[in-house]
Amino acid sequence: MVKAVIISTLVLIASLGQAQTNTESRTGLLRSGLGLKLGNSAALSSFYGSGDLEYYIDHRVSIEGETNYYLGSLKDSMNYNVLNNHSLLAGANYHFSKRSGFDPYTGVKVGVGFTELDPLNHEPGAPCYEELQVDPIVAVQLGFNYFTDKYFHMFMEGGYVFQTHNTAANPGLKLNEISFKFG
Repeated sequence: MVKAVIISTLVLIASLGQAQTNTESRTGLLRSGLGLKLGNSAALSSFYGSGDLEYYIDHRVSIEGETNYYLGSLKDSMNYNVLNNHSLLAGANYHFSKRSGFDPYTGVKVGVGFTELDPLNHEPGAPCYEELQVDPIVAVQLGFNYFTDKYFHMFMEGGYVFQTHNTAANPGLKLNEISFKFG
């Protein structure tokens, strides 16, 4: 039920934003997008429902907010099950092109991850899972938008997410991942 409400909310937010028909200037443009995000690392291989909202301050610089909702794992971990790994990020992007529908960019975001792990080899009688914890996140990204119509655009983005999960059961566990997002 919670997943359905979150996905419905993200779809509503994405429908409110719009792409552009005038490719001369993006200043003042509010862009929104929904997509799937895939992440892979030595510790974690997962996929997320991702939504973002971006405002172009001028034709070269934009600010962006992103949320990622953990949908599941692509492979089993050797040490734990990931119960939650949601995130909220905000940052800035620099756009290289200003006069076409193709809009390559790079950026940096900071935020928080809401992570909960279930250790597979816990002591008998010990709690089977950790409490939900807030972890700091820093992400770097490189991607592009392709504006095709007033209300439609496509995007692809690759990046690297730095995340450290610190609990008594997992002190200093690195959940860094290479990510790929599209929509």
